[in-house]
Amino acid sequence: MTKEELLKKAYVERDISWMYFNHRILQEAEKEYVPLLERLSFLGIYSNNLDEFFRVRVASLNRMLDQKLDKDTEQQIKKSLKTINKLNESYSKEYTEAVDTVFRELEVHKVRLLTEDQLNDEQKDFLTQFFYDKLNGSVNPIWLNEIDDLSTLEDNR
Repeated sequence: MTKEELLKKAYVERDISWMYFNHRILQEAEKEYVPLLERLSFLGIYSNNLDEFFRVRVASLNRMLDQKLDKDTEQQIKKSLKTINKLNESYSKEYTEAVDTVFRELEVHKVRLLTEDQLNDEQKDFLTQFFYDKLNGSVNPIWLNEIDDLSTLEDNR
């Protein structure tokens, strides 16, 4: 085997490597000996990382496919996207199981996450007031139907 072939075998593409890295974060959330709130935090980190990865990296790879590329580059991008999707499918199932497990354990400690439909009137009133007192100044609505170019939207600002 040539040196180039060995290097190619040892090399893990950046985006696939990133998926493996983020999976290790998910695995931390699955460890029962990790404190419960840290596990919940790991689930949030995993989810936020994955969201950004798909918004930035996967979107970039898909945009590259729209360009005129040589056959090898196009095949490599398609292979990467296929691998990313396959890993994501597997990790998504694992994530769902981890979330369910952590939520069940939170309920043991009388911590429950509720949807709006599950709130009573007193809870709805409290949350409405909390929104107006604490959050309202931090939220800036925009009218998307009046924006021609969505590239002007900035993430996390």
